[in-house]
Amino acid sequence: MFALLAITLSAMAQEIVYDRTNANGVRTVICSGVNTGVSEQMDVHIALAGFYYKGSVTYSLAVTVGSSHDIQIPQGGKLVLTLNNGKAIELTSVAGGISKLDAVDVDFDAIYESHSRFTYYNIKKKYLKKLNQGIAAIDIQLMPQSYAMAFNLDTLGTLLTNSYAIINQAFGKK
Repeated sequence: MFALLAITLSAMAQEIVYDRTNANGVRTVICSGVNTGVSEQMDVHIALAGFYYKGSVTYSLAVTVGSSHDIQIPQGGKLVLTLNNGKAIELTSVAGGISKLDAVDVDFDAIYESHSRFTYYNIKKKYLKKLNQGIAAIDIQLMPQSYAMAFNLDTLGTLLTNSYAIINQAFGKK
């Protein structure tokens, strides 16, 4: 059962924490994220990632789950963002994007010292533009228990909106 907990997130300065191009020519840029809070003794860190390949950009939410939890992120699992206006945006995990962090070539400093499960959830540009309406809650399908958090201050929506602008700047897009 979902545990909803109202929290206040502290504001963070936005910066790029990862910027690399792999052997296939895909450039990945990830901005600093935020720990969305503890629910059922589980903490979840969320950041925005942008992928640039042959002139096109795709976006994902990069999600990590605390290492002290015996959970799994299901293939094809869902993440639901509920906006302040009541509309829900459902995101699906990226195929092959689920892993333990020791197998991921990313360095997020202290984040990865205490988080062990990692995945990307696809998010379309049209949804990123709606985040300025504010995010009221987030639900992430995990096994054996899911993660749910309600927000009384929309720092997450602001953070993701700012990350979207920073990633686009990095790729030379507007």
